[in-house]
Amino acid sequence: EKLPKSGPERLEFFQQYFEDKDDLLARDAYDEFAKAPYDVVQSLKAKLKHDQLVGWIQDLNVSTSRRRLYLTLLGVCGVPADLPMLETMIKSEDRKQRAGLDALLACYLLLKGPEGLPLVEDLYLSNVKAEYADTYAAIMALRFHGNDVHVIAKPRVVQSLRLMLNRPNLADLVIPDLARWED
Repeated sequence: EKLPKSGPERLEFFQQYFEDKDDLLARDAYDEFAKAPYDVVQSLKAKLKHDQLVGWIQDLNVSTSRRRLYLTLLGVCGVPADLPMLETMIKSEDRKQRAGLDALLACYLLLKGPEGLPLVEDLYLSNVKAEYADTYAAIMALRFHGNDVHVIAKPRVVQSLRLMLNRPNLADLVIPDLARWED
């Protein structure tokens, strides 16, 4: 069987090796997905192994970079029943539970839509006690939604990012986005 040079068929082949015992093979599989355009990954929706992804996301021994990938893939193939698990992770005090927070929030918002923004805003954007890394992760998730996916209308993404203007020491993180989106 000849491996396709690119496209969804190639990715479909590699997903079976994500957590392979052969580290080199697992790394190659990860790299294939990491360099794939998001629209190609989205085209794999029906072929993604949802339950396997959920298992790996819940496994705290999976590396953060791989967890990020699995969350990105869950954002493509996830279902509303995944939301309680994601919300629990987002609200967790355990840093390992929140590992890959940018991808965790992006995935959550893909599945929850604009109704998920109040949680992200309360925990990370308007909360002055939120850690810088967590706030930055929330901004990255919203940037992804503003640029790459259209689950949440851009004006609503802008409304969330504007909350950062109330935090002058961090406002510079969102001003380029707001300017680019002509806010």
